[in-house]
Amino acid sequence: MGNCKSKNCDIKSMKVNDVMIKDPDEMANKFNKYFSDIGKQLARKIREPDIPFSEMCSSIQCNQSSMFLVLTSRIEIEKVISELKDRNSGVDYIHTRVLKAIARYISPVLERVLNDCISSGHWSVPLKQADIVPVFKSGNAAVIDNYRPISLISNLAKIVEKLIHSRLIVFLEKFCRIKKEQYGFLRNVNTTGLLDRIVNEIHESVNKDEAVLATIIDLSKAFDTGQHDLLLTKLEIQGIRGLALKLMRSYLSDRGQKLKINGVTSQVKTVGTGGPQDSALGPLLFIIYVNDIFNYCPGTYAFANDTIVVNHADAWSEV
Repeated sequence: MGNCKSKNCDIKSMKVNDVMIKDPDEMANKFNKYFSDIGKQLARKIREPDIPFSEMCSSIQCNQSSMFLVLTSRIEIEKVISELKDRNSGVDYIHTRVLKAIARYISPVLERVLNDCISSGHWSVPLKQADIVPVFKSGNAAVIDNYRPISLISNLAKIVEKLIHSRLIVFLEKFCRIKKEQYGFLRNVNTTGLLDRIVNEIHESVNKDEAVLATIIDLSKAFDTGQHDLLLTKLEIQGIRGLALKLMRSYLSDRGQKLKINGVTSQVKTVGTGGPQDSALGPLLFIIYVNDIFNYCPGTYAFANDTIVVNHADAWSEV
């Protein structure tokens, strides 16, 4: 963690609410409670917008077309498995190398199981569980606020997520539902394109002798504070309706996580906000969640939650 290469570094003690904790079981449970509740607590502190959420959502142009969930095949499943990065996993402890070695034997079974999930709109509960690894950021290593969680979902769950992710991306791109100012976790865009666009815009202003101001914004715990009800509303506006929306609602609900430090595993906690960051779907859902920010704040560009607002003289001359 941090400079330590091992995920099982010992944490000897932890300070929570000015109380020093040394018991391994208590530390594991305190860590897990902190990570599972932090998104909800921060969401409560967010100031209510001047415009009600319902009105904001109603102002987003609704996609008149609806997404249809195509069933998968053993060929597609084997392709997804072959593209998985070699790595250990979370709750099921099945390494990707094992999955790749047995892909052609398990793909017929996975085809039936995953098609049942898709056709019923039900995301299996075991595929919604995650192991949490606390990673030290900086500062005092005994302060719980100085750690961030890394969520490890099972490699089997990643197969399902990648299948649904590919269908979502195709649908959203077909109807141009993601703003072009978003450069994160999408196909054919990257940080280089984002930087080129911002630098060119600044150069144009300078060449015209215009004043230009670039404000860089870091959204705190951006992936953790998303409200599921609001996300589902925005998904429906984008055309994710019916069975597809039912599946996404099932994906977001009753997500559980446990944490392991010093060889001790915490109790399972339910997470009611945000989404897992170690997933294929989490970043895409976040992009959909914040997609309408570009409607309300012209000159805004983003790479997922990393946001920059560029204002020219005519936009802030009165400041």
